[in-house]
Amino acid sequence: MLPVLKISHFSLSLAAALTVLCSTADAFTYKTLYAFKGGSDGAKPLAGVAVDAAGNVFGTTSQGGNTGCSHHLGCGTVFKIAPDGTETILTVFSARKNGRNPEAPPLIDPQGNLYGTTLHGSKRCSYPRESCGTVFKIGLDGAESVLHHFRGGFDDGALPRDAALIMDKSENLYGVTLDGGDDHGGVIFEITSAGRESLLFNFSISTNAPRGTLLRDGAGDLYGAADNAVFRLASDGSYTVLHQFNGTDGNDPDGGLIADKEGNLYGTTAIGGQNGFHCQEFGCGTIFKLAPDGRFTTLYAFDGAYAYGPYGSLVADKRGNLYGTANQIFELSEDGQLTLLGIEEPNPGLAMDTNGNLYGTTWAGGDSKSSKYGCGFVFELIP
Repeated sequence: MLPVLKISHFSLSLAAALTVLCSTADAFTYKTLYAFKGGSDGAKPLAGVAVDAAGNVFGTTSQGGNTGCSHHLGCGTVFKIAPDGTETILTVFSARKNGRNPEAPPLIDPQGNLYGTTLHGSKRCSYPRESCGTVFKIGLDGAESVLHHFRGGFDDGALPRDAALIMDKSENLYGVTLDGGDDHGGVIFEITSAGRESLLFNFSISTNAPRGTLLRDGAGDLYGAADNAVFRLASDGSYTVLHQFNGTDGNDPDGGLIADKEGNLYGTTAIGGQNGFHCQEFGCGTIFKLAPDGRFTTLYAFDGAYAYGPYGSLVADKRGNLYGTANQIFELSEDGQLTLLGIEEPNPGLAMDTNGNLYGTTWAGGDSKSSKYGCGFVFELIP
């Protein structure tokens, strides 16, 4: 039996539905907040964003910052978009200084400090034979510092990629890497508020580390999805598989989990479930629910006719509707109705503010003058 998670960001009560209608709707108003030009303003965001209480949007670009989008791509940026659309570059990454190519959204702490990771670092590491990534902090005064340089090898992680960091009440950070550890299968790590890093769990190279952001409950247990399974890493270090996917109920969970106040877990699988034109025998992906007693429910199985391949973590509004990213942005209502909200090929993961507005990014599109396909943009969907 799963413990009740002490997380109360939202309350969900979703009906189980394997066969539901899919529709398109214009209930949301679309707005482009900023289109990247590919130079000093950044280019090619590959992750979602974070939103503060004042409506400022924070994110990362994997390229740009000091050079163009088409040539000499640059090492990436951390940016801020004000409610009026004004962009401010908070950090420009440099391979020799503070890492390069961030591919995860930043974390905002209660004081307004930003934390994040870069895929590659500013120092060489033991394995793989490339810089292994960093954990960075940007303070309220704008000062940027590197909290940790990953070393790779058996005693440290390497290549933090999609997953955002999370923080506990003591300001300790938790995250995952795709490589490093005992068997180069990736790790779950903790960095204390004093800057000390420790490995909490090593994945084997055959199981693969989780790509999505971890979820932490009030008891200090961590939850995620990896190796076609939902797992719990307890605060005492014990690892438990809570559900193993079998293909018909989903496969390849490619995002983090969210939870409601009753302790139900919600997530997506990128393939598995029903077959369809775009996904053929692999299945088109699912949205699932895992109850505290272990009962697993497929809330929606994509058939590929309208949408397929969900990836990234879900978000939920106050009414219990779920929102996520696939080949398009979607909404799954409490009664199992799937609605497509437009914006093709969004980056994984959405952010939601207190008014229910949705925010995200695309890696292409926007300012097509800067590159053949554009350098990406930040959008807002207003209900």
